This record gives sequence, C-alpha cells and structure tokens, in this order.
Amino acid sequence: MSASGVDKAVEKLRQCLAADQAYEGQQIALTTHSRLRSRKRLVESYQLLEQAAVLQLQQGQVTCGAELAGLLVQDFKKDKVIADDQSLLRLAFTGILENSKRSLPDTPLVHFLILLQQALAEASLPLVQLLKEEYASALAVDESLPMLFEQIMSRHFQIAPRGNMGGMMASMLEMLNGFGQADE
Repeated sequence: MSASGVDKAVEKLRQCLAADQAYEGQQIALTTHSRLRSRKRLVESYQLLEQAAVLQLQQGQVTCGAELAGLLVQDFKKDKVIADDQSLLRLAFTGILENSKRSLPDTPLVHFLILLQQALAEASLPLVQLLKEEYASALAVDESLPMLFEQIMSRHFQIAPRGNMGGMMASMLEMLNGFGQADE
C-alpha cells in the first residue's frame, strides 16, 4: 500500500463521514492501519491515523477521533517514536477546539488558548510574548497559569521556566506543554 493507499483510505473516510457513517469510516481506517503495520509501513500508518483522527474530530465524532488519536499515541510509544509537536497539536487540541468552538465559552482565556495554539504552530516567539502581555489579566485568574506559560516557553523556545504548575485552568495549557514528549 503506497501513500496513495493512505489517500484512498482517507477519501473513503470522508465519504463515510459525509454519509453520517462515522463508525464505518473508523473501521476503514483501522483496517488500513493494520495492513500498513503488518507490512512494516509505519510512517504511512502514522499518517493515516493522524489524518483520520483529525477528520473525525472536525466532524464532531469525538469518540472515534479520540480512539484513533489514542491508537496513534500507542503506536508512537510502541515504536519508540517521538511525535512532532505539529502532529499532536493538530490532534488533541486543534481538532477538539474546532469541534468544540460552539460549546466553548466566549472568554478572554479561551481566545488566548486558541491564539496561543496558532502562535506555537507558527513558532512565533514575538506573537507568543505579545499574547502573554495582552492577556495578562486573563492569565491572572489562576495563579498557576503564568508558571505553566513559562514551561510552554521553555518547551517551545528554550526559555527556562521559573516555577511549577497546578490549578484548575492549567490543564488546557498543560496539553500544549505535555504533547510530544516521549514516555521513557
């Protein structure tokens, strides 16, 4: 199966989603994934799972998308592959945000998180610093958020953090900081 095989499977998934058959689409993705892995075409299997999970999440199929994303993370761990930040940000954060925008509250902190994700995807340190300044009052809601923000800066821009994290709203920022790190 070639990269076009991945493209064919993704196209079949799109067709299933358009016909409101998310489960069938997931089964196509899982079957194709198994075939790719049995043929030792690991990179293609990762590409398939990533694309399929993002499609499912974007269509509001959170369970199917999360299962495919979880399988991708399991494969990365099993194969001792360190996932790039772009792939993981697209799955666990972007797809969920795209799906959830209607249900997310319209608050400065949510706006900050969406813009921060975009700035990190562009690797734009000046934009990230501007966001921190502009949304300082939103970040002050939870005393752990500035510390967590420093850890994100450390992870993405090699700027040393000064503290440790905790707190209620920190879990959303923790997703940005924690994804892409390999469990040893």
